[in-house]
Amino acid sequence: MRTLLALLFISCMHAVAAQRLAPGFDMQEYTELLKVGRSFVDSVIPGLDIPHSSRFRRVYRSPVMGLENMWELHTDDRGTAVISLRGTTAKAVSWLANGYAAMIPATGSMQLEKGFTFEHQLADDPQAAVHVGWTVGLGFLQRDILPKVDSLYTAGVRDVVITGHSQGGALAYLLTAHLWDLRARGVLPGDLRLKTYASAAPKPGNLFFAHHYESVTREWAFNVVNAWDWVPETPMSIQTVEDFNAINPFTDGKAAMKELPLSQRVVARHVYNKLDKPTRKAQRNYQHYLGSSASGFVQRTLPDFVPPPYAPTNNYARAGTIITLMPDSAYRARFPQQRERVFVNHMPDAYLFLAERNGPAVPVMKALPTLQRDTLTLDRHRDVLRGVEFHAAGDGWLLTVHAQQGFVLERVGMAPMVFPYSAPVKEKNGGYRYVSTIDNARIAVVVSDTANAVPGTFPTTVRIGNVDASSTHIWHYGTGEFLPPVRLHDIWMLMTMDGKRVDQKLFREGPRLEFFVADGHVVGSDGCNGISGPFTATPEGLFLGDLMRTLRACPGAGERIERAFHKALGSGPLRYTFHNNDLTLRAANGTVLVFRRVD
Repeated sequence: MRTLLALLFISCMHAVAAQRLAPGFDMQEYTELLKVGRSFVDSVIPGLDIPHSSRFRRVYRSPVMGLENMWELHTDDRGTAVISLRGTTAKAVSWLANGYAAMIPATGSMQLEKGFTFEHQLADDPQAAVHVGWTVGLGFLQRDILPKVDSLYTAGVRDVVITGHSQGGALAYLLTAHLWDLRARGVLPGDLRLKTYASAAPKPGNLFFAHHYESVTREWAFNVVNAWDWVPETPMSIQTVEDFNAINPFTDGKAAMKELPLSQRVVARHVYNKLDKPTRKAQRNYQHYLGSSASGFVQRTLPDFVPPPYAPTNNYARAGTIITLMPDSAYRARFPQQRERVFVNHMPDAYLFLAERNGPAVPVMKALPTLQRDTLTLDRHRDVLRGVEFHAAGDGWLLTVHAQQGFVLERVGMAPMVFPYSAPVKEKNGGYRYVSTIDNARIAVVVSDTANAVPGTFPTTVRIGNVDASSTHIWHYGTGEFLPPVRLHDIWMLMTMDGKRVDQKLFREGPRLEFFVADGHVVGSDGCNGISGPFTATPEGLFLGDLMRTLRACPGAGERIERAFHKALGSGPLRYTFHNNDLTLRAANGTVLVFRRVD
C-alpha cells in the first residue's frame, strides 16, 4: 500500500503549491465532500441517491473494524487527500456504538484487543471528556489511517481533509483532535495541513472538550448542521453543578447558605436540593445504563475490550465552527415534514439540497483570492481575534504569521503564498528572524527594533526575502508588530508571588491587571494605587511600558508586595503561560506571578 500511494501521488507533487488548502469554510468543498461520502454505498438507497464526486476518486477502502467502522481514502490527483469516515449502518453493532454514550476522560488509554491499547490525548484540559463508543471506533480507525497518512506525506501530499456524515461526523471530530495532537507533539509533520468538515454530526464530548477543540482548530474545522435535523442535538445532555468552571456561584452553594438566617437557610437548602439532586441522579443513571451496562454488549463484539473508567459528566456540547443550513419553503416542498420519516432532515440528500441552495460559497473567512486592490493595510483588532502571532505590511504586500495557518504573504496582483509555520529565532542584534521553505520557494522574515515598540504604531522594521527560487535577492521592506494572545484579554487577580499566597485582605483592592489586547493597553492596581500604560508582545514575552500610577499612600503590611509587584513588572520581558483559568508571568528578575481570571 505504501508503494501504491506513492505512485498515485508522486505525479501531482508539482501541483501541491497551487492546490493548497485555505482556512475558512468553503461551500463548494463541503458539497464535494458530501458526494465523496456517496462512495460507501454500492447501491441506491433513499437519502443517499446523490451524485458521486466529480473532483475526488477513491484509492482505498478499509476493511470493517471496531464497532462496524470503515473509512475510505480519496484523492483529487492535485495534492489533496480526503479521509472519509462512514456513518451508522443498519447493523445493531453500529447503533450500539452510538448508544455506548457514557463519557471518558479525553486523555487516557483503553485496551481494545489483546496486545492493542489505544493511547489518546484529545484535549489538554483534565475536565475534557468524550463519547466512549466513538472513541472505541477511533482507536481502531486511527491504527489503519496513520500508516496511510505517512505514505501520503512521503509522496509529497501536505493537504488532508477529514470528513464524515452523522456518526462519521462524530468520528471526524475525534480523529481531528487526535491528529492535531500528534502533530503538536511531533509524531506527525508540522507542515501537514488538516481541514475538517463534520456533517450532520452529533455532539462528541463535553463543553471542556469543545473549548479545546475550537481553540486549536479555529478556522480549520467546521460542523455543518441542518437547522431541522434532530441528530446534532444528541446525545442528550445532563448538566450538574460540577460541569461549570471551577469558579462559579453554584458548586459551593450550600456553604454560602450558612451565612443566611436559619429560616432562610432551611428554605434555600430545600430548593437547592430539589434542583441539584435530580441532575446528579440522572447523570449516574446515564453512566450506569449507557456506560457500564452497554459495555457488556460491546464485549460480545470485542471480547478482549476492557471498559475504561468513566468520567462523572454527561454535559454534551456541540463543537467546531457551526455552519447552519436554514430550510425554506422550497426545502419543505422537496422534503415534506412527516413524523414517521424521522431521518428526513438528516440524510445527505437533504444537506446537499440546502448546500446547493446556499450557493457556491458562504464563507466564515474566504479563501484568499488573487489580490487586485492597490493597498494593503494591517488590522490589529481582526488579527488579534484570529490568533495571529505577527503581522507586517509594506508597499503592496501584507504578511500574517499564525502558528496553525503558517506564513500567508499577500501581494497585490498575485496569488497569496502560504508557507509552513516555524518559530522565530532571536538575532544577535536583538531582532528576530523567521525562515520557512516549501517546494521551490523560501521566505525569510527579518524583524528588528522590537525592543522600542510603541503600541499602535507598527514600529518594527521588516524585511522579507527569497520568496522565489529564481529571485534570491528580492526584499520587501515594511513595518509590523508581534501580537499578544487574545486569551490575555481579561481581568487577572494576583494570587501568588514566588509561590506564596497573596492575602487580599492586606489591600484596599487586590493587585490585578486588565489587558486590552486589541489596543495594547493595560490597567489595574498594585493593591494601593491604580496603574495604567502600554504593553507590547515579543517572542520573549510581554513588555510593559512606563506605567502611570496614582499617588495614594498606603503604608502597612502590603507595601512590600506592592514594591515587589512593580519591580517585577518593570524588570524586562514577562514570559507568560496559561493553565485553565490561571496566567503565570515569569519576570526577568526571577519573580513568578500567578494570576487568576476573575471576569
